[in-house]
Amino acid sequence: MTNGLKLGFKSKINEMEYGMDYVSGIRANCIFFVSTLILIGCGSTRSLNEMQMEIRNEFVQGNYEEIANRLSDPEVSSAYRENSSVIRDLELANAQRMNRRFEESNQAFDRAESEIERLFGTSVDRNIRAFLVNDGQLEYQGEDYEDIYINLFKSLNYMHLRDFEAATVEARRMVFKMESVQDRYSDLLERMENSERGSQLEWSTGDPMIQNSALGHYLAAILYNVQNRPDNARIEFNRLKDAWQDQMGINPDIYAEMSGLDVVNGGNYNVLLMGFAGRAPMKVENTLEVSVGNVYGKLAYPTLNHHNTRVRRVRAVVNDEDIIPLHLIEDMSTVATEIFEIRRPIIVARGTIRSVARAVAANRASSVAENRGGAVVGFLARQATNVMQQEAETADLRTWQSLPGKAFSNVLLLPEGTHNIRLEFMDALGNVIHTQYSEVTVDSSSTLELSEHMYFN
Repeated sequence: MTNGLKLGFKSKINEMEYGMDYVSGIRANCIFFVSTLILIGCGSTRSLNEMQMEIRNEFVQGNYEEIANRLSDPEVSSAYRENSSVIRDLELANAQRMNRRFEESNQAFDRAESEIERLFGTSVDRNIRAFLVNDGQLEYQGEDYEDIYINLFKSLNYMHLRDFEAATVEARRMVFKMESVQDRYSDLLERMENSERGSQLEWSTGDPMIQNSALGHYLAAILYNVQNRPDNARIEFNRLKDAWQDQMGINPDIYAEMSGLDVVNGGNYNVLLMGFAGRAPMKVENTLEVSVGNVYGKLAYPTLNHHNTRVRRVRAVVNDEDIIPLHLIEDMSTVATEIFEIRRPIIVARGTIRSVARAVAANRASSVAENRGGAVVGFLARQATNVMQQEAETADLRTWQSLPGKAFSNVLLLPEGTHNIRLEFMDALGNVIHTQYSEVTVDSSSTLELSEHMYFN
């Protein structure tokens, strides 16, 4: 048991030195050659992590143009290499959309989504390779929650472009992905258990508490309504209420009525207000020690660490007069944490196999050194291999840095003309801690105008 995760080994850890078929077929010096390559790659991994933190800080400052320019620079983007192209495209896509370059943003999101799907199709091969090399040295296939939220922002981009049909498709894809995220691993687990190397484990996934997309249903209900498809809107609204109950444990009927959000069920409105606040969870490294003989190894795996945003409420002030509250539609950080739990047992299990394999090989190598050079040489060899084990095993901390943590929204009906909207982000005491401004122009042809703001704090 590891932090509540069942590893499900078919053989005991201390028997694996002699019982693991794939270890006996690999010479110890090959293992150390791979480890050396890993150590060489650690420098570039750290460089990428530093670049990611710089990108995160630039988003906090709102320097979206700077981010887009840097990620478009071949010298800068080379830090992401081919195995981190998904991350680069996700950051670039978000920077482009904040610069109102919605078509370019969707092109980058499309590239990331296609690469995620391609890499998932090779998951058996990737998981087997992860028995020997660090996860951070593999192609980054994106987390499941990142894949889901790609469709959220593509939907909003299409709204800005006034392509409501395409926006609806993306909202529905978001819903579908969240509902089926756990099921898509069933075939992978079966193939892993039937593979020669993967058969050492009983593969399983975590069981998330949330698999219902409130935000996806919310956007779909609004989009169906403005397209004069009331039956579809009603169905999505009812599913939205179920999602609220699943995600927040509230009475959905009372919440919808008191917040005024029941207007999305066939109501009359022409402006959608969206406010994103906070940041998605960051990955942090957890470690455990494994040992074979006198050689110790390290198992490193990522967990998600919540970012504590000061924002508790969001409101819009229209034309310096009308105050419109925005309501929490989805806590994206909580959803991300729950969805991440689906894949975490797989990450921990293959990391354990990798760590034990390295420890087995290191123990054999130090024993050979002691037999040939004596006790002192054996002792030095063990110390060297212990250090190498510690350095070689690091958790893959790559993640979508510019993903926000909470989504607030409301709808309203405005008369024709240009309207000033001031979005105010407030703390728990009601103090305004950040303000953003925008204009919305409503004319006779307006069906839905989108006023969108992001406070990446």
